[in-house]
Amino acid sequence: MSEIRPGQARDHSTNGAAQPSKPKRSSRRLERIRDYQREALAHPDALLANLGALNSDLMKLAYRLLKSTNGALARCHGSQEDVEALLPTVGVCSQITRQVDRLAQLEGRLRLPQASKPAQQRSSSSRNGAAGRPGEEYQS
Repeated sequence: MSEIRPGQARDHSTNGAAQPSKPKRSSRRLERIRDYQREALAHPDALLANLGALNSDLMKLAYRLLKSTNGALARCHGSQEDVEALLPTVGVCSQITRQVDRLAQLEGRLRLPQASKPAQQRSSSSRNGAAGRPGEEYQS
């Protein structure tokens, strides 16, 4: 019988020969973050490229923090002291997730076609009571 190594599972349909297991969900998630980063860095607009790169870095950080926090929670067996010790990390994960959301929203707004920007600036200016950008005057 062959030895099973990490990352492999025994396939009983092949007389016990070790076969590579399916990619883990975690590796699929990191793969998608890397895909997003590659696409962002390929964008011709430097600001959008850097926003996407920064956001993908934050996504990787959040994923790794959540993964380690979940592992720590599983090991603490519900001890209140242990759970309380993890609360700052949970808070940081939450802040990173909110920042990822904000950057994704900003990226989406910046990707809008140029034609729709003047209409949006007027509508946001009227809600905020100010011009769309500092130094711009509101024109009706």
